[in-house]
Amino acid sequence: MNKKLINIAILGSLTFSSVILPVVAHADTIESKIQQQDTKINSLKNASSSTQTDLENIESSIASNEANAKQLLADIQTANQEMNQLDSEITVLQEKIQQRNGQLQDQARSVQVNGDSSNYVEFIINAESVTDIIGRIDVVGKLVTANRELVQAQVRDQDAVKSKKIETEQKVNQQNALAGQLESAQTKLASQKFEKEAVVAQLASETAVAEGEKQSFLAQKAEAEKQVALLAAAKEESAKAVKLAVAKTKEESSKASESSSVASNESSNSTESSSSAEPENVNPVQPPAGGNSGNNGGGSVTPNPTPTPEPTPTPEPEQPKPQPPVNPVQPPTGGGTSWASLKPIAESFLGTPYLWGGTTPNGFDCSGFTQYVFAQAGKRIPRVASDQYAQSQKVSTPQAGDLVFFSQSGGVIDHVGIYVNSSTFIGSQSTPGVAYASYSGYWGNYIVGYGRY
Repeated sequence: MNKKLINIAILGSLTFSSVILPVVAHADTIESKIQQQDTKINSLKNASSSTQTDLENIESSIASNEANAKQLLADIQTANQEMNQLDSEITVLQEKIQQRNGQLQDQARSVQVNGDSSNYVEFIINAESVTDIIGRIDVVGKLVTANRELVQAQVRDQDAVKSKKIETEQKVNQQNALAGQLESAQTKLASQKFEKEAVVAQLASETAVAEGEKQSFLAQKAEAEKQVALLAAAKEESAKAVKLAVAKTKEESSKASESSSVASNESSNSTESSSSAEPENVNPVQPPAGGNSGNNGGGSVTPNPTPTPEPTPTPEPEQPKPQPPVNPVQPPTGGGTSWASLKPIAESFLGTPYLWGGTTPNGFDCSGFTQYVFAQAGKRIPRVASDQYAQSQKVSTPQAGDLVFFSQSGGVIDHVGIYVNSSTFIGSQSTPGVAYASYSGYWGNYIVGYGRY
């Protein structure tokens, strides 16, 4: 019995060793996975940090662009004041030109009717003295010089009007170009910002997943280490049991050898005394009658009743699963938003000042105006000009109510208005705000195309 215990204890010790080794190996594998996760997490954090830096740079550029926009608005206000001054000067010049036209016409009519040129000669001839002649010549000369200066002033003022009109148009065009550049830059920066924010979110999600997996591996490692500790403790207990069993076996073996010598002496004495005695008859024990001791005397055994099998239910035929109805493809509505529905809304904002980034009647930029007007007519369109162009139905033959798109920078769509006819559109220009504008001249050079909603 003790040998059996020793064998079991030794076998248990060997078994513990065979169990501990795989558990330790498994813990080492988990440790390797944890290190891999750490490397992955660090890589994701580095990528997130780099992307976050890019995002901060973009936000800085957006802030700079907004500062430029504020400066642009200040320039627009200054330009509006200058243009109002130019308009006032043009009005004064035009009034002077009209007055001179009247004077010149009166003089020309006087010459034609009264013969003023011959009167000048008679006026000199009729002088009473040489001194009088010189005086009269001086008067005539002054009259002629005055007429000549009047004509020259007329020409100068007419040229000034033309020059001031050109100057005004140039200022307007410059402001429109700057506004388009700012809107274009803002659109690009906003797009870049959204892209970077998406990358940051994705990296954050992947980092969270990686850290979650790391925590799972750490939990597995802790469990494995716990099992190793338990198995090591069990192995130690087993070793102690083996030592105790060996010691006990030695002790019992010593006692057994002593008992064996005593028993040998007693056995020889017993043999001598029993040889003189007769053996006793021992009645063999008869087995009980019958075959089943639990049947009270050996009667027949009643068999257990055989259970009646239940009928197997017939499976019902599988009903086909109802398929969801297929939505029929709706044909495109076409037609676009009518000018009749847009016109009263658009014209109600005539004179509303330009406001970069503006989307309300307090001030509109170009795409803010078109979006607001279409929204009031029950049609939702994107916010910025480039998106309005991208998501519109492109048309080559526009109709009133379509959108007309421009690119002043030559790179992206940076201005938009509502098409009225082949020569006119309405939109929010940097100067003078919401107004009708002509394709002739400036805007006609920058048309990209037309879109319908």
